[in-house]
Amino acid sequence: GDGKNWRMRDITEALANQFQLTDAEREQLLASSKPVFNNRVAWAKTYLKYAELAESPARGVVRLST
Repeated sequence: GDGKNWRMRDITEALANQFQLTDAEREQLLASSKPVFNNRVAWAKTYLKYAELAESPARGVVRLST
C-alpha cells in the first residue's frame, strides 16, 4: 500500500497485465454481461475494505492502506 488514490480501471488494467491475461480472458463475460475479471477485482477490493486494508475515498477510486 502506498496511500495513493488509484482509479479502479487503472488497477484492473495493471493486474490484467501482471497476470498476462489474453484479450479473450479479459473479455470473458458473466451471465450479467459484465467482464469476469473486472468483477473479480471489484470483489477483491470489497474484501480488502472489510479487512481495513483499503478504502474508497470516492466512487471508482481505491486507496490501499500502508
